[in-house]
Amino acid sequence: ETGVEVVMPLLRGEGRHPFHVFLGPLDYDQLKNVGHDLDRAVDLAPRDPKTFHDRGRMRDAAGAAGALEDLDHAIELDPSIAALFMTRSNLFLYRESDRALADLERAIELDPRMAVARVNRVVALDRLGRSAEALETLDEAVRLAPDLVQARTVRANRRADAGNVGGALEDLTRAIETDPHDPLLFLARAQFRSRIEDREGEIEDLAEALRRGADPVNLVLRADLLIRSGRYDEAAADLDAVLARDPGLAIAH
Repeated sequence: ETGVEVVMPLLRGEGRHPFHVFLGPLDYDQLKNVGHDLDRAVDLAPRDPKTFHDRGRMRDAAGAAGALEDLDHAIELDPSIAALFMTRSNLFLYRESDRALADLERAIELDPRMAVARVNRVVALDRLGRSAEALETLDEAVRLAPDLVQARTVRANRRADAGNVGGALEDLTRAIETDPHDPLLFLARAQFRSRIEDREGEIEDLAEALRRGADPVNLVLRADLLIRSGRYDEAAADLDAVLARDPGLAIAH
């Protein structure tokens, strides 16, 4: 329910790693408890780069000191693991993009099929003003991992900005096939459909997004489309639903 599972099997025999931590969305107390577990893991396995990697990730997620030091040390212990460079690059991606880029390129060198590193490389290249190279990298990421939702959504936005709405819809449709439960993907596709005046498609995507838990304020958008399509009863039902939740919402009135 919280997105975190901490499994601490009994330590059986020397050298057995007793802590396996899977990080997800955590509140402060959970982060604190996971931190204690990871401190203990580091004590028990001081030569294991994964323990320092996991603690570095946790410290970064918690905004605590020591994340960079842990990741630096993990890389010192085993500089052949691409994921270590990938994780460290996240510390710098939006503030020291050149430094992040160096780590991402090393990760790709170690694991040429790490598509997510290429997607993050796109972000770093964009921030450094190297847009043409970023687009090539994005195409490579999609080629390596055609079902990687992150790569598809980033490329969809780039294609739409370049006027290739058909290509953007193709990428988002593939992303939705991969992850049909994310309402934001349907909302994004609805926006692209509006650019080509595919009103029925836009209405259907908004409906699918709402079924998957999108903010009910999107009912107002759908109601407006329904009105323009002459489907007044459906529009009225959407607006009634919005006003039942928020009677003071002026735009719905």
